[in-house]
Amino acid sequence: MITYRYAGVAAVALMILASECMAAEEPVTWIFRDGHRGYGGTRDIGITDEDPGQSDGSGRNIMIGRSDEEKDFVGLVKFTGLQIPEGSAIQSATLSVYHRRWGGGSLNLSVHGLLQDFSETASGAAPGGANWEMTGIRQNAWSAPGASEASGAFTYDGSADQYDPSDDQAHSKGSRHIRFDVTPSFTSQFESGREFGWLLKATNPLQKGYIRIYTREMENPDVALPVRPELKVTFIPPPGTAVLRNESGPRLLNFQIGDPRDVIKHMDEVARMPFDGAVFDPQDDRRLGSGEGWMHICTFGPDKLKIESFSRFAAAMKTLRQPPSPLQFNFIRINALPGTLEKLDEPYNWDNRPRHNDLVSMWWSEAFDAVLHNVRIAARLAKETGMKGILFDWEQYGGDMFNFSKQKDAQALGKSLEETRGQVRHRAEQIMQVFNEEYPNMTLIIIIDGYYAEAPDLLNSFLDGWFAAADPRMVLVDGNERGYYVQTLDEFREIYDHDYSVAPTISAVPEKYLRHMEVGFGVWLEEKGWSLEPEIYSRSAARWQVVLENAMAVADTYVWVFTGEGGNYQAEWLPVRNIPPSYIEATRRARELARLRKGFTP
Repeated sequence: MITYRYAGVAAVALMILASECMAAEEPVTWIFRDGHRGYGGTRDIGITDEDPGQSDGSGRNIMIGRSDEEKDFVGLVKFTGLQIPEGSAIQSATLSVYHRRWGGGSLNLSVHGLLQDFSETASGAAPGGANWEMTGIRQNAWSAPGASEASGAFTYDGSADQYDPSDDQAHSKGSRHIRFDVTPSFTSQFESGREFGWLLKATNPLQKGYIRIYTREMENPDVALPVRPELKVTFIPPPGTAVLRNESGPRLLNFQIGDPRDVIKHMDEVARMPFDGAVFDPQDDRRLGSGEGWMHICTFGPDKLKIESFSRFAAAMKTLRQPPSPLQFNFIRINALPGTLEKLDEPYNWDNRPRHNDLVSMWWSEAFDAVLHNVRIAARLAKETGMKGILFDWEQYGGDMFNFSKQKDAQALGKSLEETRGQVRHRAEQIMQVFNEEYPNMTLIIIIDGYYAEAPDLLNSFLDGWFAAADPRMVLVDGNERGYYVQTLDEFREIYDHDYSVAPTISAVPEKYLRHMEVGFGVWLEEKGWSLEPEIYSRSAARWQVVLENAMAVADTYVWVFTGEGGNYQAEWLPVRNIPPSYIEATRRARELARLRKGFTP
């Protein structure tokens, strides 16, 4: 059984969990910020000698420094319920705060690891949260007002001193995001199992000047980037563990740019693409140029795929990933097509697929082994070609396999809706077990209108099966096709909040759901239509950049750009056609700014 440092904290693990699996050899980065992936363990409070008994941790900002009236202000911040596996080797830790206002002089701000705990609000027998004059009032009292005395080391030996001066780092006025390297203090706190956090104060307490930083209570900032206090930790888990959510910043995907066998003919243009990866639809080598044999059309059908029939696709993908190609985060596309297991005289294609109103056979069919075979081929091909995983589009372009009223086999067997829901979950678990066997640590993006939202009456059971059976190392991303039709930060946040707050109350396996899920968004270039003069008749490049930035500011890791079906003119990314340079540059700027604002290198 894996144990966690800080395991006594009653965090519901809304953002990260680890599990007993194969050893993770690479460093893992986790971000802790209230509202990010459901995390809610930040505690922060300001204390001051202007009101020594003040103990209010509910404000949206904290003042740090010295006022014109020569009153001193300091800030305290900590992160609880981190759930980092015990025995992990800490590589780095960065504390970030965002300043709302800097005034009254050239204040230098510094941070120090605390040697005593503090409370933000009243709890238990404590008379209240932290305040300036805590001397002698309880066990964790400051030895001097304002936590102003320092110790020589992070010993945690019970001394009354509050912080270690060796952790001092000064920051002058500059970028609104202020980042401190707190690796020494965090490492000591982690190894001691104590989430004491940090003291933020003026480096020169006698110099007038102040700064105001946002707190965890800041709900709707009027800036398009995270502003709450944030802790980013990189660590190597102990042998025998596998952990989720290695954060590498928001990634931008292109859906989709074509067959890699054609793409590699344009490697000079690939190198200039403003994307981190793309979605690809493999085609059977034997049917090139026929418009048939696409994997996404065959997966949920009776025609079995052959791995050797995609050898040219595999070779092209390996070429495509060679530097300087930026396309390193790639996915294979599969669809809920043809959506039936009834066999035809010829393989299914776009023309002969069943339509939405046709009756289909799927969940009770004895031919379901064809689906298990096909998803195995997809997972194996994804792993062998170095892809991050699979993108599954659930939309019913063919037979409506998630609508109970269209299930021919269920009707023939006299199966009820509830019985069929149970069968759908069972089949979904079978599919996930195949994924576990072939590619257990992949990322699975599900293009859907939102996890556990209004959906056909069998889809939620399918999701339950996937989450219930997922390998502990697997990540399932809600691709959120709803992102097509929103633009503002608040609109993206509303979708994000649904996935972390509402969806778990609908899921039959909420703990597994929260353990594996991430939130992503789809954005549609031509949602407003498209023309040869899109700046005039469609969406401007500036507006396009804002939408992308907003989506990437809110998403956990992946935002995907859909291009197509936007009117009389088709925009194409490779080779570029009908996309003015201003839109390409806007896409690049949005991607780079979003990553910088989240503290990652573009």
